[in-house]
Amino acid sequence: MVNFELLAWDTEFFGFKVARIPDQKLSGDQLATIFENLKKLGIRLVYFASTVELLLNQSSISLFNGILVDRKITYKKEIVATNQADQHISSFQKGIDDEEILIQLAIEAGEFSRFNTDPNIDKNSFQKLFRLWMENALAQKTDTHVLVYKEQNEICGMVTLKLKDGIGNIDLIAVRQDFRGRGMGKKLLIAAETNLNNKTDQVSVVTQSRNSLACRLYESFGFELANQVYFYHFWLK
Repeated sequence: MVNFELLAWDTEFFGFKVARIPDQKLSGDQLATIFENLKKLGIRLVYFASTVELLLNQSSISLFNGILVDRKITYKKEIVATNQADQHISSFQKGIDDEEILIQLAIEAGEFSRFNTDPNIDKNSFQKLFRLWMENALAQKTDTHVLVYKEQNEICGMVTLKLKDGIGNIDLIAVRQDFRGRGMGKKLLIAAETNLNNKTDQVSVVTQSRNSLACRLYESFGFELANQVYFYHFWLK
């Protein structure tokens, strides 16, 4: 029985073997058995999302250097049709909009990402990861759509979205620090919802429980908690 998935993209990016365990309801003893097998295969980093919080000092898994890197929260809401059009918000325009600002906003949006909270992953790798993600989105190498908020042709914020399995997904949202507190985040959410309105009737967003500002923004916009998982990185040595 295959109880793990080797992640080709992550492996290439980090330069060592990375895998994920898809079953979210495994016990510590079950995980320990899998980890021993993965060590023999030369896998160094394992992602595991659990429906319950693990006791990392439990004897069976304490030797596998587990770190709770994220309490991942998924919010969902029904899309409310709106005719609110904001002249400050438009789709990203290649060759016109400043890509470097958008890349920096993507990196800022990843502040609470598990790739930034894991002390075993250096800051350069974290920043490179989010830079690459946004570069691919802007180059239309993925199905991600980017909306930008501009004042006097200056980018103040952005939101990225896509359609996955029939549901709208908001991936990243960020407003430049000197423009915060002016309601731009909520306006970007309205624009994202409007963009998705003719494609689906539901939108979801994933964030981290420690990102209290994001949680408050989504909840104030009508998003409701759908689920929460505890996300771990295990470093096999």
